[in-house]
Amino acid sequence: MRSKIRIFAAVMFAAAGLCGCGKVNVELDKYVTVSFKGYDSVGSAEYDFDDEQFINDYGGKLKLTKEGKEKTAVLQAAAGLFGQDTSPAALMTAGLEGEFDKSEGLSNGDTVTFSWTFDEAEIEGMFNCDLVYGDISAQVSGLEELEVYDPFEDLKVSFSGTAPEGRVQLSETYDGKLGLAYEWDRNGDLSNGDVVTISAVCDENYLAKNKHILLSRNSMEVTVEGLPAYISSAEDISDDLMKKMQKQAEDVIASEFNRTIHYYAKISLLNKEYIGNYFLKRKQGASGSTDNIITLVYRLTAETENGKSADVSYYYAVQFFDLMELADGTQNTDLAYYKTVYNSSGVDSGVNHGMMGNVKFNGYTDLDSLFNRVVVDNLDKYEYEDNSGSPQTSDN
Repeated sequence: MRSKIRIFAAVMFAAAGLCGCGKVNVELDKYVTVSFKGYDSVGSAEYDFDDEQFINDYGGKLKLTKEGKEKTAVLQAAAGLFGQDTSPAALMTAGLEGEFDKSEGLSNGDTVTFSWTFDEAEIEGMFNCDLVYGDISAQVSGLEELEVYDPFEDLKVSFSGTAPEGRVQLSETYDGKLGLAYEWDRNGDLSNGDVVTISAVCDENYLAKNKHILLSRNSMEVTVEGLPAYISSAEDISDDLMKKMQKQAEDVIASEFNRTIHYYAKISLLNKEYIGNYFLKRKQGASGSTDNIITLVYRLTAETENGKSADVSYYYAVQFFDLMELADGTQNTDLAYYKTVYNSSGVDSGVNHGMMGNVKFNGYTDLDSLFNRVVVDNLDKYEYEDNSGSPQTSDN
């Protein structure tokens, strides 16, 4: 941008195309000064043409040609009206324009090139001269340093909810002073170990020019941690939690047996065999308030009133829900919240109790029936593991 405002800047010179002898060599480059202002990375370049010195040097040397006089008559009249210099040298400066290859967004150390943009033939014809000029290169320097600012330094990031449905929590989502917003690339379906990218969204050019700030970084990655998580496989259940569930299940089995069987006949529970479990995990997107279910399966054997084992064994199960691993690595479930799985008319004990008929054990004669009840009936919502393998005996 020229440093002086002239009324001639928008006026186009008419082509003269004159030639002749006695032409004046006019050197232009030495009258140009390139300067820089602003801050590093958002600096700008300017140039100034020393009109006063140029007119002093060429005021008595340049002459308008006949055609030049005709074409600059309006310019001379306007210059005179505003008290401007109307000499040929002054009139020439009105048409001497140039531009930088890059004038904005500059950093110290950059190189910019100034190039003249006038019509050489036009000006030489009007003033009967030979212009001597070239491109001018300059290295950017002297720009002030921006204040480096870390937009994440005071941002607090935390996580809430339960894996795999954790959420990101930020101490703030908008900085009104800087016009800076915080965004993240994922949220709502997070598990421990997931990586979330948080970005600072702003107009960096505005920050540099108006706040004199340069962001040290635009984004940061955070690893999700500390979320309580639903256990996703039976193999991930700790020995401690499994033993607690088995103890509770066996207490429940004994209590239920005594309540429903011993009341009618002298039949006692001989032993309980833990034979494994069915583990159900809720499918992604499936509705329901329970994320996982574990069904502990037992084979029960009863003893008749005459002290001999009844030739009857059957299957019984106890379920626990929403097994979780906490942030400190411990696991738990609400042991008081359980459900017994049984068939109240499934197994005949062979023991008659008068008018009540034969006593029925509340269980299943085969594992397939129990599997259908626990697993097959829930396949629309749950994935399953069948871990009903080697029996493990627990004495009564």
